[in-house]
Amino acid sequence: MAEATGTDWPDLSRAVRAAEDDPRAAEEQVVALAADLPVRSVPEFFEHACRAFRSAGRTAVASAFLGRAREVEETHGVLFGIAPDTARAHRTLLELVPTGVLTPSLLHDHLARLAARPDRAAAHTEAREIVAAFFDHGILPYPGVMADLVRVAVAAGAGRNAEEDFVAERLLRGGLLRRAALPVWEAAGPALRRLCQDSAELVDLLIDAEPAGDVYDDPALDDRLRRAWLDRLVAAGAGSRLSRDRLAGLGPAPAGVLAGLARQSGEGLFPPATGVRPDAGSDPVVSAPAADPLAFRRQKVEWGKEGGPPWYRLDDLTGLVEALRDDPAGFDRDLDAFVRALGHYGNIDYPAALRRFWARPELRAVLAERVREWTAEAGTGDVLGVEIAVPRLVPLAEADFAEIAPEEFAALRLTDPVEALFQALRTGIPEELAWLTVKAGDGGGPVTVVQHDDLLTLTAGDGTLEVRSPEGVVHRGGIGPAHGFLPWFDGEACLLSRLHDGVRQTFRAAGDGEMTVDPAALSRWPRSPAAAEVTFPGATAPSLVRLHRGMIHLSAPGGAVTARIRFAPAGQPAGERSVLPPPGWWPRLRPLDPTGSAALRGIERETVEALVDAALRGREEGAAELDRRLPWITEPRLKDGVADLVRRAAGCLPDVLRLHDRLGTDRPASLPALVRSESGLRAGRRIAEVMAIRTLAGVMVEAAANGERLGSAYPVGKVPLPEGPGGLWFTLGELGGKALAAAWPWTPHYERPRLLDSLHAWGDTAWGDGSGRWRKLSFTSHGGNQQPAGELWRTPNGSMVVLYFQGRPHREATAIEYSPDGRFEPFDFPGWAPYRPVTPQGWGGAEPIAAFDRLLAQRGPAPYDVAGVRALADRTGLLLGEVASACFGFPFFVGRENERPLYPDEILALFTDPETGEPFRKGKRSYRLDRELREVLMPADPADLWTGGPDFDGAAEWWETVGSRYEDG
Repeated sequence: MAEATGTDWPDLSRAVRAAEDDPRAAEEQVVALAADLPVRSVPEFFEHACRAFRSAGRTAVASAFLGRAREVEETHGVLFGIAPDTARAHRTLLELVPTGVLTPSLLHDHLARLAARPDRAAAHTEAREIVAAFFDHGILPYPGVMADLVRVAVAAGAGRNAEEDFVAERLLRGGLLRRAALPVWEAAGPALRRLCQDSAELVDLLIDAEPAGDVYDDPALDDRLRRAWLDRLVAAGAGSRLSRDRLAGLGPAPAGVLAGLARQSGEGLFPPATGVRPDAGSDPVVSAPAADPLAFRRQKVEWGKEGGPPWYRLDDLTGLVEALRDDPAGFDRDLDAFVRALGHYGNIDYPAALRRFWARPELRAVLAERVREWTAEAGTGDVLGVEIAVPRLVPLAEADFAEIAPEEFAALRLTDPVEALFQALRTGIPEELAWLTVKAGDGGGPVTVVQHDDLLTLTAGDGTLEVRSPEGVVHRGGIGPAHGFLPWFDGEACLLSRLHDGVRQTFRAAGDGEMTVDPAALSRWPRSPAAAEVTFPGATAPSLVRLHRGMIHLSAPGGAVTARIRFAPAGQPAGERSVLPPPGWWPRLRPLDPTGSAALRGIERETVEALVDAALRGREEGAAELDRRLPWITEPRLKDGVADLVRRAAGCLPDVLRLHDRLGTDRPASLPALVRSESGLRAGRRIAEVMAIRTLAGVMVEAAANGERLGSAYPVGKVPLPEGPGGLWFTLGELGGKALAAAWPWTPHYERPRLLDSLHAWGDTAWGDGSGRWRKLSFTSHGGNQQPAGELWRTPNGSMVVLYFQGRPHREATAIEYSPDGRFEPFDFPGWAPYRPVTPQGWGGAEPIAAFDRLLAQRGPAPYDVAGVRALADRTGLLLGEVASACFGFPFFVGRENERPLYPDEILALFTDPETGEPFRKGKRSYRLDRELREVLMPADPADLWTGGPDFDGAAEWWETVGSRYEDG
């Protein structure tokens, strides 16, 4: 059969007429006619049928035959290997684009076939031509056309971005986006952003592509469509092409979007500020909170763990100079950690490390600046300044910084925290005023607080707001998420303000997280003063409250700062915690507890000292003393505020005294009893031991005085053990040994102050008074309580407290016993048996220690007597190395190798066997002798140490009568 072409096609008129009543029957007639045609002609015949039915107005049937044409081509290719006539098919499709026959599904299928064609470049060209033909006729065939075209392009080796840009540009230039569906906007977003980067023309076209308001029948979908357009405007930087009027004409828009467009508009919407730029740290409307000045307390020190960065190991500090240059902020953090950790290890020469650091000009400049900041904080007059400063200044001072750089400490005026507490309580503290509260259920999330004249706007995280006047709530509403803006109410409407690049910006809130550009509101700003006077209940003069650098400063009538609180209008907590108002609202706050405030106005310094003294002894003691001394305070928030301030003052007082002691400056004239020096000795870094010993000694003296005297021990109760100093019991019975060590010429210069501080601390307490009324006991458990620490017992001659228990290896408990007359009788301790020999109180007393101090300062280290050591070894039968170690210290401890060169050779020789050359190896007995024999080597009269040397006779007698009777095992 000859191939049918052109006018040789079978007559379709009958089938076309049938389609009016029965489209399926019409299709079947055409398919039957195709069965008689040559195989190669069938696709073209179906295209002919498509045209015929389209001309008759039967578009759906026409589309069906167009689809059959493509399906037949695929089938013929599989069955007969007949290649499709792609050129003809392409012409047909182009011809049918404006007719509506080429449906979205047919186009989608065709683009999929093109992506699979082997001649991919030609297929890509055809795909573009077909899609472009739709665009040319103002038709966007279907939302996914961009993705389908991109697949063809990628298959042809073309770039994805280039193809997306091609489609997006055609949509822009053809005006097709105004009625495009949401998926089109979403798909075209990246391409629109790229296209508009360098083309103002395309930006303008995008601005003009605002979606029609009726693309969908659903207003919510139309709103989403408009938001998608606005998002594309921001992404394209379109704000720079929008005038003030055009921005105002946008109407309500999401706050983040409109803020972005406003930012891009530059000076077009918000002219730059003239004169002095607004200070964000002092503007209550936009203040950013100051960094938490006490955050270092929560920071983990890395590098050398709790010992801080190990810069003390460095001889060459070039690496630190480079670190300072490359990362100043990181260096500053490490410097702070290094300073706070000075003195952490006992075998490190921190003063030498600090001298090396100070010798480098670049490093010296940074440290000097920080020291000036810390010394300034130390003198601010409030407790916070002391809390910030002393954790840095104390380690510096104890590492000899005042000697290394005396000019840096010359201006130091150290605040007395007890006086700071006294002044704060006398003049007024923030907790006396009833702050604002916002219930967590009323919106939830963090709260923003903005004042405008007599109105205060409180806005929760979800945009619900409440406006208050001094008389109460005047307005409630909702604006939706504020996206970094601060909502405020002017009495008529809600506005949204922010400070951006130093420029104040204000928009009008439109609800649901949207806002508008209102030309009349752009330059408005809440009237919220940064400072105000507030008269606390019972006060005769007002205090000043002002915002400075993100902190509210409260100053007493005389000008002294008494409190500082971090403040920001945004991000304040909701719920049961109070909301901190800006300074201008403080005069409007009502008194929380007028009676309690009146009591504070009349508080005396003696009462404040008693409160601090109790707080130093523990939280429970502090709370009880507060109730006893100030029973008029009944409001929990005020009571908690006073208690917290007392605890803070108590917490930093020991370090303040420690700093005074190291610098040799006068301590405050009046101090709480627990830290007051009774003897004139100054404890320095051992001040915590003074507090702990005095606390325990007081309990024990009271128990001995009040309890019934029996022939055996009986429990009185359990007392809380002081926190802080660990191993408190170690020093009892060893003060003489510490004095001996402090007088050695070879004791390192950085170790001697530690030894002297121990002597001074203990010499100012009962446990170190040398009276013989205290002793240390050791027990091993025979079924006794396995948690005995803190147990208080009445003994036949006094009292005893258990300080420590170690389960392994000996289930050993350590206790201190007190006897008022210094006579100790044996007693049964139920469930326990004696373990180690009793340790008597030993050498001590304030006067001998003070005399030792003077002698050491006047004469320097004491002379040493090698011959006396050899003689003592001969008299006692002890090993020469044992006696030498007790008398001179052991120069071969691991970790103290740097101290060995300080020893004279004749002393080092005592630790080597002259016959065998073997070094002396310390055993269990030698460690005991370092404690016990060294103690009795200290003469009762310190002057004898410089004139006659150690008490070798007393040591020999002790060994014969006491020391030799103990089996070291």
